[in-house]
Amino acid sequence: MHDYVTYFDATHEGWHTWPPLLIPLLLAALFAWMFLKPFSGRRKSSKLMGGLGFVFCMMMTALVFYTQYNEYISIQTAAAANGLKTVEGTVEHFIPMPYNGHAQEHFCVKDVCFAYSDFSASSGFSRTASHGGPIHEGLQVRISYLAYDAPINAGNIIVRLEIRP
Repeated sequence: MHDYVTYFDATHEGWHTWPPLLIPLLLAALFAWMFLKPFSGRRKSSKLMGGLGFVFCMMMTALVFYTQYNEYISIQTAAAANGLKTVEGTVEHFIPMPYNGHAQEHFCVKDVCFAYSDFSASSGFSRTASHGGPIHEGLQVRISYLAYDAPINAGNIIVRLEIRP
């Protein structure tokens, strides 16, 4: 008999954090259009702006892709190699994210703390209580996580969240 119900498991999910790539790609397309459009009375500065904007947007796309896909691969690799850490216990020190964002949701289980937001792309669990997530003070959980120390996305990433009903 299982005493926990799996609420989230990133090891069974595909790479779902690609949508943030759409914004810089759409901006890059706009800047490319500005750069490639015939002059027809425009100043050279607008062509230069289009070229620089295109390069900047492509660099941002590459950065987002690298960080998000690297996180996804790290999770899948650690899970396959039994490299995830597990903590089991009661949710403590719960600080919910406000509905409109501008903060991360925080909580700890024993001495292991987690922070996440609906508004930041992650391959790990990120559903806040204000947007229908299950975490709240006193909840009994078992969490498999990856202690991730990438330069941009550092912290404990929840890979599997199991909740005791």
